[in-house]
Amino acid sequence: MKCIKCKHYIESASQKEEGSFYPHKIFACVLLLNNKIDNWWVVESRMEDNLDAADFLKIKVDGNCRILRTCWNVETLDERDAVLSKLAANWFAKWLVMDGFKGFKPY
Repeated sequence: MKCIKCKHYIESASQKEEGSFYPHKIFACVLLLNNKIDNWWVVESRMEDNLDAADFLKIKVDGNCRILRTCWNVETLDERDAVLSKLAANWFAKWLVMDGFKGFKPY
């Protein structure tokens, strides 16, 4: 599974080959704790359920947590760049980050 945090993704040479990587889907996921962002990620393969996401984040999902997802279909590198540079950040901007949040903010 490829995990990316918006602009911090390096595409492999084989994926850059014409037609070998497109079309595909990009999924944005957010882990909310008390309706604030505790963690977030963008992946180019689907996490099937909360247990997959929890295992990925090395956390225990409990009743105070929610994991929400959205998806974009991308046909070209330009569309992919638009998702990673703007659309994903705009989606994450619906929520505040938790106090004491560490790492890159999603927007």
